[in-house]
Amino acid sequence: MLSRKPFFTIAVAAALLLGTRIDAQAQKAFSLDDIVPPSGEADPVTLIVSTSGTPLPVAELQTEGNWRIGMVTDAGTVSITPPKGGATWSAKSKTMTFSFPRSATNNADLSGVGWVVFYLGSQLLHVSVDAESPGRFKAAKSKDDAWFYAFGSVLVGPSTKPIYVIDLKVDYAEEIKTTGWKWHTGGTANTNTNAEPPVDKVRIDPDAITAFASFSKDIKVKKSAWLNGYLMTFPVAQGEFSRKDGVADFVTAGQVRLNLKPVGALSFYPMGGYELGHAVRKPSKISDREVDLSDWNGIVRGLLGITGRWTLFKAKPTDDDWYKVTVSATYTGRFLAQPEPFVKPSVVDGERVAVTTVNKDVRNHAEAALDWNLMKYTSVSLKYQYGAVPPLFPLVDHQLTLGITLKAAQKK
Repeated sequence: MLSRKPFFTIAVAAALLLGTRIDAQAQKAFSLDDIVPPSGEADPVTLIVSTSGTPLPVAELQTEGNWRIGMVTDAGTVSITPPKGGATWSAKSKTMTFSFPRSATNNADLSGVGWVVFYLGSQLLHVSVDAESPGRFKAAKSKDDAWFYAFGSVLVGPSTKPIYVIDLKVDYAEEIKTTGWKWHTGGTANTNTNAEPPVDKVRIDPDAITAFASFSKDIKVKKSAWLNGYLMTFPVAQGEFSRKDGVADFVTAGQVRLNLKPVGALSFYPMGGYELGHAVRKPSKISDREVDLSDWNGIVRGLLGITGRWTLFKAKPTDDDWYKVTVSATYTGRFLAQPEPFVKPSVVDGERVAVTTVNKDVRNHAEAALDWNLMKYTSVSLKYQYGAVPPLFPLVDHQLTLGITLKAAQKK
């Protein structure tokens, strides 16, 4: 008869090995993630390095001799060793802060240099950041990442009123200290023109205007086969208006947008969220026709959507060497739990008019753009649009427009 002791020994060894493996997987390796470069003319100079994973012993991290800092200039790299007491670890934010006298940089202009940080302790680690080009703005890839965006197209001629399309966006943001959270303020506006023969009669859809104040945080994900990170956005206050008909509502919202790993030059960003609010102003006429908006009160919307982007130039252009061609497409579906207005062109008694109904149908909106970027902030754009946006959801029926776009993005 076989002894049970070997089986017991094997079982214990297997359990210990499994436990060791699980513990090793639970502890992520310590790594250096990003550098917050110094700004201004402060003395001493302060450099912040964000980290992730299981921190190393504090005494080891705060040993100045374990660190080397390189200031990268056009003339070469200036090596800097933090002075005694110049390396500080924050367990709360998982950041290393380095302070050193400005004289160690040869009094260089810090607005035009890059940085590299090496850790030479029990591990060999490094992280770097390129120098930023002068100015506060850079070329924007699309409307989504733009601080300022303006698209315009106009058609004029004898015996006709101007036929135009305007799409505007302003989104100014600032980071809250070094938390990664940003506060935003801005707004959007678009006016769509729909002309029917004869061309001296032009119908302008009600303007869709928003004004917002929001918070966002871009979170990076490491060691994922399909996800680079995700962006959380929370507009704490957002007003939606229609200038022509005097419609107004107020909503709060939340969105999560996934940043999937690109496939070559193709990038995809699925999105989900919600919008909650209430109608503020309900007119008795829309496009000069009597309407009954008494059933429009509460606003409860679920959002699903996706953005795709294709860029032609190179993998990672600099601020002054931008993408020559960008193609972007966005779809958003709003699923209503409460009825809201919907304005759709129709024919009544032989005349083309705007008919307003109040229902809970899905509000679809699709937009695509082809941008040939002639200059850093200017492109010739071919835009396609279909669908409806709040507050009145006037239907734009397969509109194709050629015009000029101005766009710029904020630097981080």
